[in-house]
Amino acid sequence: MRCIVLMMIAAMAMSVGACKGTQSKQWPTQRRQVMNAWTVNDYHQDSIEAGIISQHTLYPHHFVANSDALNELGDRDVSVLAEHYRENPGSLNVRRGGTSSDLYQARIAMVSATLVEQGVDTDRVRMSDGQAGGDGISSDRVLYILEEKFNEPLTEDTTGLTSFESE
Repeated sequence: MRCIVLMMIAAMAMSVGACKGTQSKQWPTQRRQVMNAWTVNDYHQDSIEAGIISQHTLYPHHFVANSDALNELGDRDVSVLAEHYRENPGSLNVRRGGTSSDLYQARIAMVSATLVEQGVDTDRVRMSDGQAGGDGISSDRVLYILEEKFNEPLTEDTTGLTSFESE
């Protein structure tokens, strides 16, 4: 019995020593900081790309001034959109802004050529001078929808602003 107790004590002592010797060392501070920065940047990049895809719009500031050439921002956004459009059809808004008709058509051609270079079937992408959020709806239609939703007519409050009657 005494022998068994001594063996158990010896085994526990060795296991404690073994655990202590194989304990994982903590990463150095610099390595943790690099990993944390990479993780944050990765999440941030995913959010940026989701926003580009959701917006699906190129503005005049995506091009070199008075040119059809994409600038660095335009290159990045078109690359993100190309990755999306290789798998998904959709619309791409290229805002004309104050550019001439000829320059706008050249920009459309440049974007189309860039998409083709990046493996996009441009027959599946409709390009226009649309708004980022779509064409929207008229104010009258919004008011009609709100009246239907709340099942109450819109009234004017004491400040003269349109509001819903509240109970």
